[in-house]
This record gives sequence, C-alpha cells and structure tokens, in this order.
Amino acid sequence: AGVGGRDDIVMARRLVLVSHRFLHHSDHSGYDRLAEFLKPDEVRASRLNHWLSLGGRIGPVYSRANALTDLDLLPSALRGPDALFHALYSENTMRLLPWLRGSRHRVVASVHQPAAFFERLFRGVSGGYWRGVYGRLDGVVTLCLAQRRPFEALLGPERVWTILYGVDTA
Repeated sequence: AGVGGRDDIVMARRLVLVSHRFLHHSDHSGYDRLAEFLKPDEVRASRLNHWLSLGGRIGPVYSRANALTDLDLLPSALRGPDALFHALYSENTMRLLPWLRGSRHRVVASVHQPAAFFERLFRGVSGGYWRGVYGRLDGVVTLCLAQRRPFEALLGPERVWTILYGVDTA
C-alpha cells in the first residue's frame, strides 16, 4: 500500500520534494537529506535560497527565498504531469503549495515544530488562514506521536502519518 495505505496519493505520480537548506545544518543533517533515500523525480528549493533569506522574512518563518520557491513551483505544476508534492519543513516552505492539490496533484507536508506551535498557530489571529493552508493537504507527516494532536483535529487521523525520524519534538 502507499503512504498510510493511500495508494491513490502515491501511484503513477512523480515525486517532487520541496525543501529548504538551513544554514545551521551540517552537510550530514537536515530532513532534506531524505532525498537520498526517497529518490524523488525532482527536488525544488529556491536557487537564491541562502543569500536571499538574509534579506527578510514574510511572517515568522517564511522567507523571501521560500516565497520564490513557492512561486517557482507554479508553472511546472500547472503544465507538468501528475505529481505528489511533499513539503519538507512545511512551516517554512509552504504557503501556495496546498492550492495545487486537486484531481492531478497530491500534496503532503512534513512538520518539525512541537504540537504546541501548531495549536497556537491554528488558534491565533491568522488561525483561519493556517487551518486553511494545512486543511487542504492530502496528509501530514509528523516526526513523533506528540505532534499528531493538532493535525488529527484538523484532518482526521487517517490523513496524519508518523515516521519516527529519531527526533522527539515533545
């Protein structure tokens, strides 16, 4: 079966990882290293990622470089073949991506912040916006069981998967 038993999400789709390389990660760390094991058809990250990130942020964790990555995905998504887009570090890289979800594309996201971060995010002043962003996803991948609560409340338990990467965010 596919991810979480959902063959319809995975089958006959190209895999596009949407990633971000953080300056504080060593060459041997970071979730973007999953690309070596997942063998995606494409890895997308802003070509201007590091130096443009220094130029400012759009909100608490979304940089201008991340915005460019989001925008850079749109043309290929609109005219490209069916794809499964997986946003690694969704807290940082994902704003427009969920709106690509539809009959042709599937969108999933990995999260790495603690459950309390998302509970505050979903309740805050812009909580409706964030519930809309994450609520459009086909699924969310959590890193530990403690992260599941806010996403199960939003998506239902069948659309939340946990892969124990060895990181406890509790």
